Amino acid sequence: MSSQMPSTTKKRVLIIMGVLIVLSLLIVFISARKDHTLSTGQVESDNTFSDLLVPETATTTDASVAMRKMAPTNALSVSDGIAPPEFMPPEPPRDDATFLPQEVRRIIKNASLSIRVAKLDPAVQSITTIAQKYGGDVTNTNFFTTPQTKTKSGFITVKVPIEKFDEAMTDIKNVASIVEHESISTDDVTREVRDLDVMIKNEKAHEDRLRAFFEQAKNVKELLAIERDLTNVRATIERYEAQRATLNNHAAFSTITVTITEDTQVIQVEGTWRPGQVAREAINSLIEKTQDLVNTLITVTIAKLPLFILSLISLWVVYIIGKKILLRIERKINND
Repeated sequence: MSSQMPSTTKKRVLIIMGVLIVLSLLIVFISARKDHTLSTGQVESDNTFSDLLVPETATTTDASVAMRKMAPTNALSVSDGIAPPEFMPPEPPRDDATFLPQEVRRIIKNASLSIRVAKLDPAVQSITTIAQKYGGDVTNTNFFTTPQTKTKSGFITVKVPIEKFDEAMTDIKNVASIVEHESISTDDVTREVRDLDVMIKNEKAHEDRLRAFFEQAKNVKELLAIERDLTNVRATIERYEAQRATLNNHAAFSTITVTITEDTQVIQVEGTWRPGQVAREAINSLIEKTQDLVNTLITVTIAKLPLFILSLISLWVVYIIGKKILLRIERKINND
């Protein structure tokens, strides 16, 4: 029994030493893995920072190079948490209904009417007066007269403030004796106007930055490069402003196109109408045509009829002679 104790103790010591060795290896492995992870993250962070600071050469313009050269030493940098001007492109429009609080909706509303009136000229004058009463005006007219019925028709186009649209439509319809057709169209352009406002604001900010760099240009090449960019930005701003002005104008004034047709009128008897004279002229024309017909018959009977008869006789003689010749030929063939 006493001889087995040392062997048992020895086994226990070996087991304890093995456990300690395994634990030591695990601790070393975990520490090495952690250090590797930290170093890899640092390298990736450094690479990202370098990518932000050094743009690709292929996409760098002369103007951006000039901006970097002229940027002041105390300018904002990436390390400050804000990108420098050359890394701040115009912000795209944001589709956010709450972006512009208290914004006014821009709605384009137009209408077309087709009406009939007793007289066209007074109706046109009334519609013109209605448009002017509500602060609008006539923009286009086109009228013509139908020769067969002597009736006038055409169209008139007016513009009125959109807030007076309903009143103007009611008054114009009251001018008509019959409203044959009516249509109203609306188009909400609030989003388009809002997007244009944002784009104009961004382009103007871009223009201001370019002007600041233009004042700090050190050579002609930098001046020309920045001036070219300024020209492009200014053209873009003016284009956006023209589009916005057009939309605002259409939204401020509604267009109403009215097609007008006069009611059919009874044709009045002209003062120069003489039915008796017309009847006498018709009788004279009949007599003249009868005389021409009789003259033609006489001419044909006397001058043309003998020649016609002689022609018929000649044809009859030719027919008889030909018939006899054919009969003789047939008899000769039969006898042979």
